[in-house]
Amino acid sequence: MTLAMMVAALGFAACGGDDDDDVPPTTSIVGAWEFVSGETNPTWGDVNSSFANIKFYFNADGTYSMYLTTGTIDGRWNLNGSTLTLIPNSYNNQPSVSEVVKLTSKELVLRVEESQADYSRIPATTIIVTFTLKFKRIS
Repeated sequence: MTLAMMVAALGFAACGGDDDDDVPPTTSIVGAWEFVSGETNPTWGDVNSSFANIKFYFNADGTYSMYLTTGTIDGRWNLNGSTLTLIPNSYNNQPSVSEVVKLTSKELVLRVEESQADYSRIPATTIIVTFTLKFKRIS
């Protein structure tokens, strides 16, 4: 699964200003969200380039669409507390789970952990990379 497709199953985290009102996650995630910026720990590639132009559309009926430069992924979503689960209609319906770090009326930030092969080590090892991805509401 490509780095961009991994995002489809990710949760969001956001930093809100004083003018942001915290809203219950079950109502506020519905709408359109556009990727703003991201970081990884440990540093892993160029996250901002990998996720540029990604948009999520969360519908009130529990369905979502993720628009990538290479196509669209549709599926179902569920938000239970701070756990966001995305189940794509493709990719063998493998669910992705992410943590909603913060959700406001204007911003959304997800934290996702992924196993990645680290070929810079000999022998190659698997490491856990934490992605923190920030989105802004566009509708």
